[in-house]
Amino acid sequence: MSIGSETNGGASAVRVFDLSIDGADNGITYQIQLTRGGLVQDIVYEDVCIRNTKNPIYMDTHYTATVGPDQGRIPVFQGRHAA
Repeated sequence: MSIGSETNGGASAVRVFDLSIDGADNGITYQIQLTRGGLVQDIVYEDVCIRNTKNPIYMDTHYTATVGPDQGRIPVFQGRHAA
């Protein structure tokens, strides 16, 4: 379950529920590209089960080295909740 990479327009009101991840490299992933960011807020996780996973929660702050025309937009993450 990944959120990110390019978030120029932001991401909000994301609901993840009834999710099972078993035996993956990464579970919940935030792919952050420091040059193509926007506001990411109001992300809610409910009834999530992650087993046998190398990185249950993983934040990659250097997702790609590609710099495009929208460079200089730093991502802002607010309001992530687990229930």
